[in-house]
Amino acid sequence: MKWLEGKTKDGISNVGGFGDWLNAGGGAKKEVMDTAYHAYLAQIMAEMSRAIGKDEDAVRFTKLCNEIKEAFAREFIQPDGSIKESSQTGYALAFSMDLLPLKMREKVAEKFVDEIKRFNWHLATGFIGTPRLLPALSKAGRDDAAYRLLLTETYPSWLFPVKNGATTMWERWNGWTPEKGFGDISMNSFNHYSFGAVGEYLYGWVGGIKTASPGYKTIIIRPVIGNGISWAKTSFDSPYGIIANAWNVEIGKLKLDVTIPANTRATVYVPTTNAASVTESGKTTEKANGVKFLRMEENSAVYEVGSGRYIFKIEK
Repeated sequence: MKWLEGKTKDGISNVGGFGDWLNAGGGAKKEVMDTAYHAYLAQIMAEMSRAIGKDEDAVRFTKLCNEIKEAFAREFIQPDGSIKESSQTGYALAFSMDLLPLKMREKVAEKFVDEIKRFNWHLATGFIGTPRLLPALSKAGRDDAAYRLLLTETYPSWLFPVKNGATTMWERWNGWTPEKGFGDISMNSFNHYSFGAVGEYLYGWVGGIKTASPGYKTIIIRPVIGNGISWAKTSFDSPYGIIANAWNVEIGKLKLDVTIPANTRATVYVPTTNAASVTESGKTTEKANGVKFLRMEENSAVYEVGSGRYIFKIEK
């Protein structure tokens, strides 16, 4: 953090390095990325300090984080919602790292999607932007755009390699193309993790399994159900046992089959605008064992459950 301080002037950081490595034209200027990460690291330092009882450090790093966020907004966020000299990666960092003033979020979200449209509804991010692209779209309220990118099959996309026979993740979006064949053999791995970070969206958003506290002692089940996928079956082997969520959509019907391990509790978000339409194991949720209705939130009925298996159904 002290080193970063020496690379920062008036809240704006300039570290250098490889930037949004191997992006397809949708990166961001280095000052945008460096400043975003400086704020993010300050936030992490504050959280760690608080967790180990170093309250003065927590206050100091929280203050630093807020100051850098203010500098980011002042220097890079334009009145129309665009981010200066940035494409998809700049917006992905801004939303996923919570760098935006509340009053600007809607405008910035529009510009975010505009940057995807500019690439004809394809991703164009590199190693920095790709892991955060779909989660950021979700935080911007645009899971529809996230699903569209996830399911795109033409270059550049996650499914382009799959459609061309790949069984591992490529280092480059264009590691191989029908037009040019194989890329530069000096750096063209066909078993590379970075772009495989899309797995976070698959487990945490499509599958809907997230932790609400350290070690999955408390759990969130909140699947994002979008066009193009009619079912998902997801499980995670937590320290307490298997967490599972399987959902499927048929005409007029939605089913969530949730398994929560022993000695844990979960908050389950059932996508609906009508809590009265939800049943669990054939009973109304008021009569279901171990199910407590909490609230309606963002087009979901929210329930608290203990360990066990729960089958939620909605007749739309």
